[in-house]
Amino acid sequence: MSVLFNTRQRKPPEVDIVIVNWNGWQDTIECLESLRQIDYPKYTIIIIDNNSSNDSVEKIREYTERTLRTSSNSTVPPEGHSTAMIEYTRKEIENGLRHEVPQDQSLPKELVMIKNERNFGTAEGYNIAIRYALKEHSPDYILLLNNDVKVDENFLKELVRVAESSPEIGIVGSTIYYYYTPDVIDFAGEDIVLWKARGVRYTDHRVVPREVNKIDGACMLIKRNVFDKVGLIDSNFYMYWEDTDFCQRAKRKGYKLVYVPTAKIWHKIAASGGGSNSYNTTYYLSRNRFLFVKKNVKRFHKILFLTYYFGWEIWFTMALYVRFHTLKKFAPLINGSLHGLYLLASTSGNPYSGKAHAR
Repeated sequence: MSVLFNTRQRKPPEVDIVIVNWNGWQDTIECLESLRQIDYPKYTIIIIDNNSSNDSVEKIREYTERTLRTSSNSTVPPEGHSTAMIEYTRKEIENGLRHEVPQDQSLPKELVMIKNERNFGTAEGYNIAIRYALKEHSPDYILLLNNDVKVDENFLKELVRVAESSPEIGIVGSTIYYYYTPDVIDFAGEDIVLWKARGVRYTDHRVVPREVNKIDGACMLIKRNVFDKVGLIDSNFYMYWEDTDFCQRAKRKGYKLVYVPTAKIWHKIAASGGGSNSYNTTYYLSRNRFLFVKKNVKRFHKILFLTYYFGWEIWFTMALYVRFHTLKKFAPLINGSLHGLYLLASTSGNPYSGKAHAR
């Protein structure tokens, strides 16, 4: 580790990895399996299950039991522990309930599942885990990671290396490749055109990190002190655009966002949201652009956005739906746009006032 951090016996920073699961146990298990191979010594995994309606919890539990038995060459888990994973309900962690943590060299320091009594969405799912992590572990970093990704063995080491290089860096992110075309880059950093509420995404091959103004939420490594100054994820987004909003809030607090080309993951894209053609994906992508504009764009640019969106973009988007025979996306697009317009026109002010400090 001295080569990685060049610090004369300094301990590597501790990282809590947060993964939200909702009915996606196959993807989550594949993600966990890739995390087992990473070259990083000090990390905890926190899985949030958003009240899955299938047998996700049982499948993930079975996977961790099987993994522990295989890695320990034993037919039963260690004495006193029925599983390799510590499980809580959301209410239990809020009430301070804690269990003994099984120690096994093949597992991360701790593998925790928090089971929610309802689907809180991706944004609040992250927040539940972040509050738990800040209170119980006090890690140096929190990594928000989609459950439908596979990671390179060096990805976390590379992210931490760059994040540690400057106190001004608050958030770093990886190169994201398409899972099904693994040599094609989907994300190599992004800049946001605020008045359009659209990103200009880079997809080039680089060696040197670059500063950007958005890190993709599929893989965001965030320094602990960012939460102290910025607050938590805005749960009003529910899913989609919460990462873009969080990045803008961090930038306004003076933090730099840096893309790390040598950190690599492979993403199935929208699998956790039901797929790119699902109602929820189209609805929240549409609605939340308006919420993002409400929070992050000045008045004059809000007018430009509305002119651009209703004068051009929504019509062009519907034409594409006709062209590619995805007419079922009409309803969520229109509903999301109208609900977003209502949010934008609302005089209630900033809808988010949450704080990161655990209570």
